[in-house]
Amino acid sequence: MHRYYLFLGVIFNIIFAVVHLATIFIGTPAYDFLDAPQFGKMAANGSIIPAITTLFLVLLFSLFAWYGISTAGIGRKLPGRFVILSLIGWIYALRGSAFVIFIYFYFTDSIYNNPKEIVFSLISLLAGAYYLKGRHYLMFEDLDKITAKR
Repeated sequence: MHRYYLFLGVIFNIIFAVVHLATIFIGTPAYDFLDAPQFGKMAANGSIIPAITTLFLVLLFSLFAWYGISTAGIGRKLPGRFVILSLIGWIYALRGSAFVIFIYFYFTDSIYNNPKEIVFSLISLLAGAYYLKGRHYLMFEDLDKITAKR
């Protein structure tokens, strides 16, 4: 059962990586859509900093996906995968919990009101929930194997 949740988390990470990779090639409009207008301005002025930073995010999302695949039992088992899987889940859950703040901004008609941020936060919360749920099932699956050997 844990594989199902981990695969869903992996799919999210692959999508995140592809979107960020495409952002490097699309440039300013994509940075603006992803709420990084300062990167869009820098990219328009010929700076490579936005591309390098975004490429780092692509690699990070790919690494997150790789850990999810490894923990699901496909491919080589990566070191520290249980702890890192929990960290990945909590990173996304923490980012996703910001939706509360963005909903507040939305209903108070704040200058920081941006409905896209609500959607981005909920997507992050969902990705984190999939990783944490997959880790949760995996933990109990391992306990069942240990107690069955006795």
